[in-house]
Amino acid sequence: MTKIKAIRIDTANRRFHEVELEQDDTKAICDFVGCSLFDVVRLEHRDVIFVDDEGLLSARKDSTFFTLNMYGGILVGNGLLLGTGDNGESIDPTTTIEWLEDNVSFGKFIEIDGKLLPVTK
Repeated sequence: MTKIKAIRIDTANRRFHEVELEQDDTKAICDFVGCSLFDVVRLEHRDVIFVDDEGLLSARKDSTFFTLNMYGGILVGNGLLLGTGDNGESIDPTTTIEWLEDNVSFGKFIEIDGKLLPVTK
């Protein structure tokens, strides 16, 4: 199989780092994200971020998340940024770590009066 690069969005440590995986290895995607089911958030230039499809359902106190400037929701847990080829296959992304640093905010949930509230720094 073909090895490709990806960028892991690590919410617990509030950082981004390059990783490598086999092309279209869904198990590796789930392992990097930390989920059993994933969903996809589309970015420009055919790049996508794989996220935990059940993240909001499993959110609890101290759960970590990230937000994107261009996306209106909270993405609970880690993310994995990949590119998408002409036939839908995963390829190296064109989006850079620098772009992510400028467009991603990290946060966690806190509990106040029995309600979970998202807080970003």
